Amino acid sequence: RRISMAEKIGQCQPVQAVNPVSNKVIAAGSALAFNAGIANTVAFHALSALVSHVSGNWSRFGMFVEDGMVSDAIKCLFLVFFFVLGCFICGCIVPKSKVLFDF
Repeated sequence: RRISMAEKIGQCQPVQAVNPVSNKVIAAGSALAFNAGIANTVAFHALSALVSHVSGNWSRFGMFVEDGMVSDAIKCLFLVFFFVLGCFICGCIVPKSKVLFDF
């Protein structure tokens, strides 16, 4: 038996809203920003490329392709690919039904 969308919505449990200015949310966001900064700094020193700026890497990829610089274009393409792959893996790990900040 197929369940209608209305039945699915009726089965959803309410989730307590997350206060965006609570200390836990600010601490978690700060930790994520700090980790992104570290990853960006390490990648910049190792690869001479910024891994957290996906739009910039897409632009550089296009410029390198236009100029015939294949190896640099592939490096930019891999940076974007692995960024998207990391986002996908994180999306699979984090439960989607609710956000919890129980440290």
